[in-house]
Amino acid sequence: MTFVEMQLGIQESIKIDASIEEVWRVFSQLERWREWNPVYTNATQLTGEQWLVGSTFGFTVKPWWATTNVKATIVESSPPERVVWAVQQLGVWGEHTCRFEQQGEGTLAVSHEIFGGPLRFLMPLFAPSWQIRKMFARWLQVPRLNRWRTLL
Repeated sequence: MTFVEMQLGIQESIKIDASIEEVWRVFSQLERWREWNPVYTNATQLTGEQWLVGSTFGFTVKPWWATTNVKATIVESSPPERVVWAVQQLGVWGEHTCRFEQQGEGTLAVSHEIFGGPLRFLMPLFAPSWQIRKMFARWLQVPRLNRWRTLL
């Protein structure tokens, strides 16, 4: 028997009028995510040193009507340019990459998520890809220059 796992990948990006160091300083403060992040709330460090490979953090995802508590494990980290975390829950796994690139005086912020797993095929029933894409776009639209400057 052959099993082919279908994966879903979603990527969104935004240019932020701040240096990569400023963007990372705001992004890396989990306890302040609720101030600028309407999607991932209640973020807190669970184990290990923040943003180091193997450490874990938790957060609540409430993109629309459903609320899910998530435990994420850092699988790759090279601040201030990139951090990758992995989540496995309810038969679905996800790998989220946040990448930051200095572009002139601003920073390109890229959010990329890949979903897979044996129950990934059920995701469209609860979270169609257009809703997930909208969720990531909403997450990235909040940290515009004026909002980020108030957090520095």
